[in-house]
Amino acid sequence: MLQPSAMEMQTKHVEVELKRTLSNDFEQRVNAANKLGELGYMDMGVVPALHYLLQDVSKIVRFSAARALGKMGKAAHISLFGLCQLLHDEDLLVREHAALALRNIAPLPITSMQSLSIGLTDYNPKVREHIAAAFAKSGKAAQPAEQVLHNALSDQVESVRWYAAAALREFT
Repeated sequence: MLQPSAMEMQTKHVEVELKRTLSNDFEQRVNAANKLGELGYMDMGVVPALHYLLQDVSKIVRFSAARALGKMGKAAHISLFGLCQLLHDEDLLVREHAALALRNIAPLPITSMQSLSIGLTDYNPKVREHIAAAFAKSGKAAQPAEQVLHNALSDQVESVRWYAAAALREFT
């Protein structure tokens, strides 16, 4: 009897986790998001499933989905809008991990710059840092956020000021 290959086993794990994202049990959805983040982008259904979880009623599920998408970097670019929406979330950790995911996905398109600007005004310094870094990685596309980036030059946090200056250097 032939043993399944590592790739076949991993594909089977992805299929199981994709089904768990639809569970009525929030713990199952959290575990699925975490596991998909660990498995990484290896199936076309992974990113859309995680994108769907960004809208979950549970903040723990939203946090887990944002964190998993952040681990996937550029492969998660189709979730830009959903991650930008999470910058308005009431939960600090959800906003922080959405901002980190956006940082990991960057460079970001010019069309996302206005949505990202809200992150530079967040009271959480990690959100501000991640968004400033995303702007810096986005080069000239960050130009629509020039005024907000200038304001960030006087932020209390040194890393936010540094990334804002780096972003401004790209187009001034």
